[in-house]
Amino acid sequence: ASVTERSEIDLEYARALADLGRNAEALTLLEAMVGRLRAAQIGGAPLATPLSIIGSIHNDLGKFLVAEPYIREAMQIREQVLPGSPELAITYNNLGFILQQTGRPDQALPIYERAHAIRLKTLGAEHIETAIAEMNIGVSLRELGRFVDAEPRLQAALATLTTLTGKVHPVRAFALIHLGTMARLSGNPTIARERLVEALAVQREIFGAEHVIVARGLVELGQIELAADQIEAAKSALTQA
Repeated sequence: ASVTERSEIDLEYARALADLGRNAEALTLLEAMVGRLRAAQIGGAPLATPLSIIGSIHNDLGKFLVAEPYIREAMQIREQVLPGSPELAITYNNLGFILQQTGRPDQALPIYERAHAIRLKTLGAEHIETAIAEMNIGVSLRELGRFVDAEPRLQAALATLTTLTGKVHPVRAFALIHLGTMARLSGNPTIARERLVEALAVQREIFGAEHVIVARGLVELGQIELAADQIEAAKSALTQA
């Protein structure tokens, strides 16, 4: 088999391994694939795909700075060979997430805006992926302290998600939490509490009361109660978490 044909087979196997949580094996296979492609001087989309998957696996493992160079190289390739493509939008989203998680919302914002522009053009405004891209922009704006700009973005994402998914959906719950966090940071504990309580109800229905995602929501609720000087309520939320 040619290098390209072997890579296609290995790619599917690596994806299956990653889906099974066998990340170390998937990474070993993907790194070997990248090495063969480079040795054969094969670039473009065939190289961008394994680079992107390697970056995504490291992202999922919380190894953001390890993931970043892989995602950036995949982005640079896809900007050249797949401009405006869904694959490029995914790469932008992954890089934006890294930048956001490593305290660089100023750099994440323009990357998320590029992802949103592609989603809007290829999928339209009324699509869950477009709403997620809108939400990501809102989060970056919030982290930059631009609450006036962030709120309409987050509200628009929440409205679209509610229309598309109904009230009981995990992504909608995240939109509520992001709005709640922004309300807390901007000094509106009542609104913040309302958002978090609704989000927690959704998450408990989907995941169950003992899930780690619910625990994270309870921690945020505890922060809201502390900001409002509701010490006992804060203790209750944090104890449940």
